[in-house]
Amino acid sequence: MESVIIGREAEIHDLERAYAARELSVVLVKGRRRVGKTFLVNHVFKGRLSFKFTGTHKAAMKKQLAKFSEALFEYGYRGKGEIRTWADAFASLRHHIDSFDDSKRVVVFLDELPWMDTKKSGFLFEFNYFLNDYASAKDNLMLILCGSSSSWIDKKFTKSKGGLYNRHTDLVSLQPFNLLETERYLVGKGFEWPRYEIVMMYMALGGIPYYLNKLDPALTPSENIDALFFRPGAKLEGEFPQLYETLFTKGAVSAKIMRLLSKEKAGLPREEIAKRSGLSDGGALSEALEGIVSSGFARIKTSYLGRKKRRLYVLSDYFTLFYFHFIQENAGKDEHFWRNSYNESSRRAWLGFSFERVVSDHLFAIKGSLGISGILSEDYSYRAEAKDGKDGAQIDLVIDRKDKVATLCEIKYLSQEFAVDKDYRDNLENKKERYREDLGTRKSIQLVFVSTFGLKRSLYGDVFSKAITIDDLFTKHN
Repeated sequence: MESVIIGREAEIHDLERAYAARELSVVLVKGRRRVGKTFLVNHVFKGRLSFKFTGTHKAAMKKQLAKFSEALFEYGYRGKGEIRTWADAFASLRHHIDSFDDSKRVVVFLDELPWMDTKKSGFLFEFNYFLNDYASAKDNLMLILCGSSSSWIDKKFTKSKGGLYNRHTDLVSLQPFNLLETERYLVGKGFEWPRYEIVMMYMALGGIPYYLNKLDPALTPSENIDALFFRPGAKLEGEFPQLYETLFTKGAVSAKIMRLLSKEKAGLPREEIAKRSGLSDGGALSEALEGIVSSGFARIKTSYLGRKKRRLYVLSDYFTLFYFHFIQENAGKDEHFWRNSYNESSRRAWLGFSFERVVSDHLFAIKGSLGISGILSEDYSYRAEAKDGKDGAQIDLVIDRKDKVATLCEIKYLSQEFAVDKDYRDNLENKKERYREDLGTRKSIQLVFVSTFGLKRSLYGDVFSKAITIDDLFTKHN
């Protein structure tokens, strides 16, 4: 992975503040797999870790404990007695911590904590006992608890009513890079790509450091995509099944739901997911949906169908979207697949789908460009069906502001500037009126165009009050 930290200023500040506290600190670090959690902790606490242990996915308890014993030895513990249970492991860890002077800050990093919690291992009980009976009295102790399974972290710590509920003192939720951070990362690696190409790569990989680190500055963006996914022995071959197996308790079920969402740009309501997936609308579906939302692979958004307000699940993980659109059916068939599919309709459809995700993830930049960063707003989409001789209408993004303005955003991924003609202008006016009628709003309505390169001068271009381009998306998060 990368050798320098890009961004992460707020997260580093939180970790350092917890380290400086003169009391027990229990820091939860969560985030999508491959987002750089372990790298961040290792970087911040280089030379300051008193103990580190990483759980192994699907490893038997005996093997986990053997590795725990090896880690203790590596960090200087020379206690006697074989570690056969998690009770033994935490007893040895207590002795190791006690070997340090009370004036020294002792930092214990338990990475991939969910993978230690294997069936019938007793891990959670013993960890709970260690935390509440021993660690709570150690003012010099800092515990860093990390896990890719955000749903496990939430279930055991932030939402549980058991012994671990609210026992953490700090929560660091590591998010993927935004576009500006991605650009800084690539420039630091020697890439000289224009922003149009960076956005294209972002729509395939997202701002995931592990994936970005696989890119080669000697190759073109299209050659890099082929090298990552489509040539024999591709760099990220097998990444998708491994990702879902390690992140979710029932990876196949989660993948099935995500496949459904990958076909619906607007998203799906819960009941429709249950119907199309064949899953009963009960606990199993709730667990799967909670898992994909907690892990950042999907989000819940508000949408209006006419006057009816709905909650829709929308796919938000770029790699998953790219996988279902291209990799699943085409990996290994044509090593130049990406370069050979430049003008295919499936690619154009994906571009529109994925660019809407980019805009949604950079709403802070949109609001900044509009000069409304400090104004409270509700963000949603809107759709109306054709009726009574009126055309249907769809608005990709509505920023419904508290200052009595509704900003309706048209989002388009284009290879050049866009010229508004009379038909398009008339269509926009229809959208405004359908929206005003259905939602019964008396707010001022503002039309904004969000695209790659903006608007070309035209007779009807003034229908938009502002055009936002990809350059506007490469702004710092305030």
